[in-house]
Order: sequence, then structure tokens, then C-alpha cells
Amino acid sequence: MLWPKPYPEHWRLLSESKIALRKGMPWSGPMQRQLWHAQPHPFAGRELTVTSDYGGEHNSATHRVYAFLISQRLPPAWFKAMQHIRLTLLTDGRRMSFKRVVDEARMNALIAYLDAADALTGHLVVIAVDKRIKHLVCPPQKFSRFRSAFDLKARWNEQGLEDMARKAYFLTICLSIWAAPGMDLEWISDQDQSVANELRLDDFHRTAARMISLYLQFPMGVFAMNTTAIDGPERHYEDLCAIPDLAAGMVSDVSAAIFGGGGLQSTGAAQVDSFSEKTEMIASWFWWPIHGLKRTMLSFDHGGGGPHSIRTITMKVS
Repeated sequence: MLWPKPYPEHWRLLSESKIALRKGMPWSGPMQRQLWHAQPHPFAGRELTVTSDYGGEHNSATHRVYAFLISQRLPPAWFKAMQHIRLTLLTDGRRMSFKRVVDEARMNALIAYLDAADALTGHLVVIAVDKRIKHLVCPPQKFSRFRSAFDLKARWNEQGLEDMARKAYFLTICLSIWAAPGMDLEWISDQDQSVANELRLDDFHRTAARMISLYLQFPMGVFAMNTTAIDGPERHYEDLCAIPDLAAGMVSDVSAAIFGGGGLQSTGAAQVDSFSEKTEMIASWFWWPIHGLKRTMLSFDHGGGGPHSIRTITMKVS
């Protein structure tokens, strides 16, 4: 049985702990407001599935990119579409990802993947953080305190811990708006340095769980976290992770083109004349005004607004 519905805007209620959190992370309040404007109601049902992927590691990228697909119970239409893609387009079991879309078979499958994603009931959130912003969650002076407070067991350097903490905190902010009491949460992350071994995965899981408990005023259900390494032969987890992977790769390319060319207009909208074919295809899908799966891009800016300046980005692709 689900718990009673919380106050519709429970994230606005300020307890002493939430005031302290907002003082420590002054960007969290603006981020909550922008996510609430993008979707002002929590998800329904008993289960949430989160898949995530990340981009911007290459030297030419101006931003580190974090993408999260938060979806309700997966519909039969999505499974049917994935089965059709595997039987007709990716017959050799190849994985779909942004970096791998370099051949005709995957270009054909890309269109089908994006169409299938709109069968999902959920929200795709992509967050671009200017690489000049070194610390959002765990500044160097709080490194030891953070490790102790979250009882971390694995080896972490400052950069690795900051990256892991961002991922956990960004998802926490999303759930502070869209989760409901009693929901079970399953989070499948792509395999990267944050989950490079069992100890790191345990630390990541523990950190996310404790952050979520700080922001939610009601109990959740079961919280399970793993990587795509647990996927079966049907590749359901990999296919779900492909959606944030494609979005993260696209936003990494888009960010380099926009911010590297003088920045965005004050409205947060941008016009970019040319991308690679795959980037333009994904960008057109992401910012198409009529769609099933909700999608939002946020950007942490460096400079005039300070390192805590965050805004929603819209795009016009010619």
C-alpha cells in the first residue's frame, strides 16, 4: 500500500535541516524550482526506474554532462519496440551508444530508439556543468568530513568523490520533486569510475540513500542500485541506459558548440547552425515541442552569475 500523498509542494517546506542544506548547496533551491516548473507533480505508481549515463570527459568538451532517465513502470510498448529493433536493426546484439553511432545500422536504429523512448512515462534530465566549476558538493576543506559522514570505504581522490557526489545529489534533487511515499527505486548506472568496483558501488549507494533521506519528508520503499553489468541477454538495462547516453553525448557536443562560441543569450535559448548528423537528430528529438517522454536540460554557468548560477536551456536547431 502506498503512503498518503504528500503536500503537493513539500519540497518548498523549510525545516531546519533543509535550511542548512540550502546554505551549504545554494544552487539546490533554484534547481528544485526549475525542475518543478518542468514537471510540477510527482510520479504515480509504486516503482521508479532510473538509468544514468555521463559525458564530457574528452578534452574538447567545455562541460561535464550528467543524464538521468527517471521512468515509471516500463510499458509493454517499449519492450515490443526494443524487441523489434533487436530483431531487425541490431541483429548482432550490438550496444547502442552515442560514440558507437558511426555506421548505417546504428544510424537507422537511432531513429527507432528515440521513437521508442517516447513510449515511456518519465522525465529525461540532462545537467551540464562548466568544467571550470571544480566543486559543487564536496569542496576540498570538507573532503574528510564528507568521507566520515557517509562512512565511505573505497579509495577516493577529491575529483572522484566530487563526481560521485554530484551524481547522487543531482538525482536526489530530482526525487525531492517527483518521488512519492512508499515508492521503490531501482537505479542502474552506466559503468564508470564511480562504480569501478564493489566498494565504490557500495559507497555510491550509501551516499545516494542518505542524501535522499535528508530531502524527503516521507519514507520510500526499497532502494536498489547496480550497473549495466547485471544485464541479461535481452539487454533491457543497456537499452534503457542508451537513452541518457545518447542525450549526454548530444549535450556534450551542443555545449562545446554553444559555450565555446560565445555563450548563450540571456534568455537561455540558443541557435546552432550545424552539428554532426547524429547530434542534430538527437537534439531535434530532445527539444521537439510535442513529445511523450518529458525532457529538460539544465546548465551550471561559470562567470557572471557565479559558480552557483543554474538555468534551463532551450534550443532551436535549424
